[in-house]
Amino acid sequence: MDSFELAALLVIFGGKELIHIAEGGHAKEKKKAGYTLPVEVASASSSGAAPAAKKGFEFATVAALLPAAIVDAGQGVFKKCATCHTPNQGGKNGQGPNLWNIVDRDLAASDGFNYSKAMANKGGKWDYESLALFLHKPKKWLKGTKMAFAGLRKPEDIANLLAYMQSLSDSPVPFPGQ
Repeated sequence: MDSFELAALLVIFGGKELIHIAEGGHAKEKKKAGYTLPVEVASASSSGAAPAAKKGFEFATVAALLPAAIVDAGQGVFKKCATCHTPNQGGKNGQGPNLWNIVDRDLAASDGFNYSKAMANKGGKWDYESLALFLHKPKKWLKGTKMAFAGLRKPEDIANLLAYMQSLSDSPVPFPGQ
């Protein structure tokens, strides 16, 4: 390539940039990132306390959804549970206990099922709140549980599943506030 061709290429491809530089270049332009990442601004209160932590899963969110929860949708969510649990009255225990009459049943109370020590020692009843928290993250709610399921993320899925579990009874326990 000779100098004439090189000059021609510079004029053709570099002309716009040369003019731009001659007019002051990039100094006049406001520098701005192509994409600004969303950042939560931490603001301390007047007392100097740290800002509140991001809220995690709360039963109140699920409880608000319960009046509109759909049993059939919950039955669909239950398909994830059916690998280990049976829902029918008099059903056998599987990898997990039978879930008929689960709502308001004592924890670790399914006859013939071998519960983990953690579950056997927990005490209490399966109310809607404990079920929701367990279904969301079983291992967080009960350290040492044998349940291998990772949990349900969506509050809507949990509410619908609770509506289905409510239906697994001869005398369904009303939702909180009903």
